[in-house]
Amino acid sequence: MIVKTKLTLHVGILALTCLVSVGIARADTFSWSYSAGVYQGNGQLTTTAVSGSQALITAFTGTYNGSTIDALLAPGALAAGVGLQSGAICPANDNILYVPGPFLDCAGVAFDAGGLEVNLYYLGPTFLYATTNRDIATGNLVFGNSGAAFTITPVPEPPTLVLVFLGLVILALAYRVLPRSLVT
Repeated sequence: MIVKTKLTLHVGILALTCLVSVGIARADTFSWSYSAGVYQGNGQLTTTAVSGSQALITAFTGTYNGSTIDALLAPGALAAGVGLQSGAICPANDNILYVPGPFLDCAGVAFDAGGLEVNLYYLGPTFLYATTNRDIATGNLVFGNSGAAFTITPVPEPPTLVLVFLGLVILALAYRVLPRSLVT
C-alpha cells in the first residue's frame, strides 16, 4: 500500500508540474505582416525578455517587398525619422517589442532586405506603422511610407503543447492503471 501511495504521489506531482509549466511559458516567437499599398512584408520574429513589458527582437525573418530579409540590424543602426508621437523625431531603431500587445515603439525594428535598410516603426495614436528605407549602396533615402497595417501574432511554442499533452496523458494513465481506491 505504501508503494502505491508513493507512486500516486509521484505521478500526481509529475502531471501537476507539466500542467503548471504551461502557465509559466511565454511566447518568444511571433508571426508578423505589413501592408502599405504596394509595400508588403511578412515573416517571423524572435524575442528575448528584457523587462516585464519589453522584449528585444533577436531575429527578424521573412520577406519585404518581394525580397528576402537578409539581416536584423543592430539597435541604433537606422534612424526612424519623424513620427507623430508628440510631434517628436523618432530615435534610431531599438528593436524592442512591447508585450502584451504586442507592438513596436517609435524607434522600431531595422533590417536589410533587397538592397535596402528598412526601419519599421510605430507612427501614431491609432497604431499605424511606417517605414524609412535607405539604399545600402548610396546611403540615400529611397522611399518611406506611412499609414501601414502591421500585425504581430504569437506563435504557440511546441514545448508548451507537449507539456499539456504529457500532463493529460499521465493523468489519464494514472486514472486507468491505479486501483479505484487510490484514484478516488
